[in-house]
Amino acid sequence: MRSSYYFTNGEPRKEALSLMGQRFLGSGGVVMQSSLIGKIEKAKRYAQETERVTFSELSAKFRGENDNYIISYKDGEWHCSCHFFTSRGLCSHTMALERILSNMLPKEALTTQFDATP
Repeated sequence: MRSSYYFTNGEPRKEALSLMGQRFLGSGGVVMQSSLIGKIEKAKRYAQETERVTFSELSAKFRGENDNYIISYKDGEWHCSCHFFTSRGLCSHTMALERILSNMLPKEALTTQFDATP
């Protein structure tokens, strides 16, 4: 894998640009501050460390098989606009989000067991 210090055409970036003016050309010839590069690298690392994030509330649109639904988690409770959730207090949409976000939700948000067999 090629280092991010090279342009896509394989030419090395000019070190003098970053040292003298704290700027260098990023992808597409965009001038970027060198301090931004550090933030981008940190963001990439953080994105791999999902345990750093814990949702306290969220809202999302969920495209189901039959309709689109609004799902939310707030004040320790899930909500979904589907009919099943209204009668049962949980649904496939909230369970799917629990599964997707499992390591980023507080323990009280994890209301279902995923080991169920048909």
